[in-house]
Amino acid sequence: MKFILFILLANISLSFSSFSQELKEGQAILVTVKPDSAKLYVNGIEVFTPFRARANNANYFYVAKKRGCINQGYTYAELAKKSKRKYTIELEKSNPLPAGYSSKLIEVYKLIDKTDKSIKVNLGDTYFTTSIGEKMIAYGYKNIVNADLFDTQQGKTQLKLAGEVININKNTIGSGFQIGVKVNWSVYDVAENKIIFQLSSAGMSDTKANFQNEFALALKNALLGLMGNAEFQRIAQQVAVENTK
Repeated sequence: MKFILFILLANISLSFSSFSQELKEGQAILVTVKPDSAKLYVNGIEVFTPFRARANNANYFYVAKKRGCINQGYTYAELAKKSKRKYTIELEKSNPLPAGYSSKLIEVYKLIDKTDKSIKVNLGDTYFTTSIGEKMIAYGYKNIVNADLFDTQQGKTQLKLAGEVININKNTIGSGFQIGVKVNWSVYDVAENKIIFQLSSAGMSDTKANFQNEFALALKNALLGLMGNAEFQRIAQQVAVENTK
């Protein structure tokens, strides 16, 4: 009887200790990913899932990534708004451009730093906007980087793309940098003189490169979320105008 009482008291003590530790560390949210083959990165480092995201690590950035999918990234505060105990980051497939697709002429207009400035990066450097433009070309879009200025139909910018970088996380485990970003993209229609589409997406890169190159790769990885979005593809498509003369 004494032995059973001892076990009960020990279990109560352990439970109380675990509860006290959880209060100390902050409410934990169990993070998983879908599809199962997707990977979860915390501040640029791959982790096993399920992973316990905690309030006392509010500066951590969680990115779910899989080739061929639209990557997603969240802070603890964003996860907490979705669930108090557990949350599954579900990734949608990225849509390749249909055969014969012809896009409007897109200009990567600017990148804006909306972070807390703890990680210094000069987003005004044309290296980053040019890198994004080249990535759009590789995907199948027309960009001012490869514009035919003598083509009267495609010689002028029709859409402008701006990106607000709202989260940057970096790590230096091993060789080079591991970079995670989250970007709010805005698409501006030149003819209509207004923003016609907005989308948020995340990116992650770890190729053992220097900071500038790794950051550019993370931006391009986040860009895949925009380029593979069906609504953006519809907006960016160049519709042929029939000659009625």
